Amino acid sequence: MNLKLFMQILLARKPLVIFVFVATIAATVLVTLNAPKRYTTSTTLVIDSRDIGPFEQAGVNRQLASGYLMTQVDIIRSRNVALKALEALEREDLELLGAEYLDGSAREALDDPAVRDGMAGKLIENLSVTPPRESRVLSIRFTSSDPNLSAKVADAFAQAYIDASLELAVEPARRNAAWFDSQLGDLRARLEEKQKLLSAYQEDKGIVAIDERLDTETQRFEDLSSGLIEAQARTRDVRSRQLGIEHPEYKRALENERSIEQSLELQKRRVFQIKQQRDELDLLVRDVENARQTYDLALQEFYQNSMESQFNQTNIAVLNKAAVVYWPTSPNWRVNIALGTLLGLVFGVGLALAAEALGRRVRIEEDLSDAIGVPVLTSL
Repeated sequence: MNLKLFMQILLARKPLVIFVFVATIAATVLVTLNAPKRYTTSTTLVIDSRDIGPFEQAGVNRQLASGYLMTQVDIIRSRNVALKALEALEREDLELLGAEYLDGSAREALDDPAVRDGMAGKLIENLSVTPPRESRVLSIRFTSSDPNLSAKVADAFAQAYIDASLELAVEPARRNAAWFDSQLGDLRARLEEKQKLLSAYQEDKGIVAIDERLDTETQRFEDLSSGLIEAQARTRDVRSRQLGIEHPEYKRALENERSIEQSLELQKRRVFQIKQQRDELDLLVRDVENARQTYDLALQEFYQNSMESQFNQTNIAVLNKAAVVYWPTSPNWRVNIALGTLLGLVFGVGLALAAEALGRRVRIEEDLSDAIGVPVLTSL
């Protein structure tokens, strides 16, 4: 089929083409008018990924900012946030949502957790969050059959997301504070026990200033050592004069030497005993210091996490609240009319060609020459 024949067929079947074209557009308009209207409204948020809170030492790395924002998108679309959004809505809004998404029996049990969970799933299905590109602005859009309800739900999702983000930020600190609080009692009792053991040992051994006592006894030991050397020298001097072992001077010198040796041995044991006591005392003191250090660190962590758990600021701010839009986003008149026009042309041309195929007519000279097998010389 050449173009000339195609145009002749369309001209001959023009009423059919026009009828189908108009009927298709009319049907499109009718369907569009009767289709349920859907309204979409949006709330925009600004998320500062650099400043999480006053307790953070560093913000989110720039390379991780994209992943951080995508994580926020997933949080907004979570069931937890949807349930919080439902809790923020008024009763009449919940009833409107129930009328749109729930059947008759479920509408009467809006406070049932199972019904709330199902409604949260429906909200997520009609929620869309635009992931930002080179931006820290998120757009939360919600679609429903009521323009006012769409705006309220979009704002409720924004506030629920802020509340959920705050909970996610402070909940670990709250759990940590509770854990450290439960441990502080045991750590305090352990510190008191170590201090009691130290005090009991000092009282039992009569230790007041063990270092001074050790210095005194050590000095006395050194003095006795020097005295023993002098006594041994005197004994050798007396022996060198060959006075005999029974001589009184020799006996006195020997007796003095032995006495000093005995005193030196006793002093040596005393010094070793004091050193042993000091070593044991050092261990007890070290145990007390370790227990105190552990308790102080746990107490510091408890106060730190307690402060963090009471932090009530987030890095999220509402840039624009949802505005009520009275022009429906669905059905889309422009798209539907354009689609209806295209389909009307296609159907009209298609039916014209089909009708021509069923009732073949002579439209151009080539049709006649093909039919009788004789070339056409002229046409009037």
